[in-house]
Amino acid sequence: MNKNTDQSELTGGCYCGLVRYRISGKPDKVAFCHCQSCRKISGAPVTVAVMVRHERLEYTNNQPKYFTSSKDARRGFCDECGTPVCWTGTWHNKEQVFVYVGTLDDISKVHPDRHAFTDSQVPWLTVNEELPGYDHSSPSDALISEQT
Repeated sequence: MNKNTDQSELTGGCYCGLVRYRISGKPDKVAFCHCQSCRKISGAPVTVAVMVRHERLEYTNNQPKYFTSSKDARRGFCDECGTPVCWTGTWHNKEQVFVYVGTLDDISKVHPDRHAFTDSQVPWLTVNEELPGYDHSSPSDALISEQT
């Protein structure tokens, strides 16, 4: 069950406040990501990101700087304080932006609904095992519905 259905707006930004954003509407998904790229970028054993379509993300005070981290992803960060803010890429043939939950003003407004890249999960960390997990990127919600 998606607990993120009641959100009409989320706000957040980087540590120093230079980059600020607003997300309109509910997240498309909120996922724990266990991939090595997210671990390296964040310095943490797992990340959580809110996935939204580009048109639903508005920068209200400066945009992040971007670098290409792989053939499939560009990473956005504050060039003043270094906070990783988001990454952009294609998910099931749709351009999406994945905003790191740690940059939200109120992290309690979102609830992870899946795990991605569990084949890369560190063995000493257990988080929300009742959520569905996928060895690679999670399937689209349409594919998840077909499986249940």
